[in-house]
Amino acid sequence: EDDNKEELNIYIEYLAAVLMFYSNLCVGRYKSAILKVANDIGLTFEHVLNCLDNDKLDLRVRRQYFYLMNALYIDTDYYVRSSDCVNRCMMWSDIDKKPMNADICTWKTIDMNPEKYYATTSQQEVNTKAVIRFLSDFWSNETTFTADDIQGGSPDIAKYLKRRIQITRAALYLSKNVIDLGQCEFNFVKILMRAISYMLYIFDENPAARVGHWCFTLVFTARKMPKFSKK
Repeated sequence: EDDNKEELNIYIEYLAAVLMFYSNLCVGRYKSAILKVANDIGLTFEHVLNCLDNDKLDLRVRRQYFYLMNALYIDTDYYVRSSDCVNRCMMWSDIDKKPMNADICTWKTIDMNPEKYYATTSQQEVNTKAVIRFLSDFWSNETTFTADDIQGGSPDIAKYLKRRIQITRAALYLSKNVIDLGQCEFNFVKILMRAISYMLYIFDENPAARVGHWCFTLVFTARKMPKFSKK
């Protein structure tokens, strides 16, 4: 039984490493890799979203799907990051140096026609809204983590808590990028800020306000552990 458990653990680590490799290939909006991974390998938006929402998956594998979703379907063209906005202020002296008929950006130069552009951005917005709905449920769902998850005196409690925290960090990473791309509504920001507030103990002086929220339960439980497992 111990041998089977070890073999399963090795396979899980392998799957997580492969998914991390795919997401790293697509980092930086590398279009060729994104198309290859999404279409040829079969990591479609529906597949990635279903795996994000599958609490039966091993936490190590599920965590990598957060980064895959970001690299494949969120942090991609044609979204512009607020943190990377180009300064549009120009000096008149610089403008005078450009020919009056210069094409700064045309459909030809970006190799895209209007019909294809609008179809692509429309689908991208639909996908992003679906991710925001998932993230809203993730942060507000009080059963995401409960104290019952670590009952029973298991020697792997510290390891489990570490993986729970890692997947929470992955969700924060994806949530931050959705906000940075300007694709979220105020209600989502409100839900996220509430979760972060519990993680940071901002409501520590009011125990009644934090009762039941999984973010507080996770951080509070982890703080009581002497140390996390290195694996």
